[in-house]
Amino acid sequence: MEPATDRTEHDGAGDRWGTPPLWLDAIEAAAGERIDLDPCCAPWSPLWHRAARRLSLETGDNGLTQRWPGGGLVFCNPPYSDVGPWLRRCRDAARAGRPVVALVPTRPETQAWASYVLGAGAWLVQQTGRIRFVGADGKTHGNGMVTTCLVVWDGALARRLRDALAERGVRSFVLRVEV
Repeated sequence: MEPATDRTEHDGAGDRWGTPPLWLDAIEAAAGERIDLDPCCAPWSPLWHRAARRLSLETGDNGLTQRWPGGGLVFCNPPYSDVGPWLRRCRDAARAGRPVVALVPTRPETQAWASYVLGAGAWLVQQTGRIRFVGADGKTHGNGMVTTCLVVWDGALARRLRDALAERGVRSFVLRVEV
């Protein structure tokens, strides 16, 4: 099989990995509220018309430097090429009292994970199998080439998220991260 050249095929290259609506449904059900902010939303993302507020790198916003508006649930599926700064912002927002869920590659060997996940009292919701992401064309594509997880800085929310995913046919487990 030849390698895919279209970034929407999720061959491991590029940052265009949209979250499937089923996962967004589970996140909102677990939190008991609508997603208030996506700080790095893409206009083609299933979340574009769903989140109450959004910042988009593709339209000139910068969720890493701009103030995060609102005060409710934050969902962040950051560019996978550099998740560290996004994990820092998510951790900081969670410490300030906002419910935050980040969908990121599972990479506990990195400095970003050591600082903002492992050393920050986070919880992981790790699915069995891999997520089938949504491409810029709006279609669900093959599984991502990396293992991903949901990072949550609230244990009760992490357990509710695991249960909400199970109700939608996605098996996952919760890990308490402690160093």
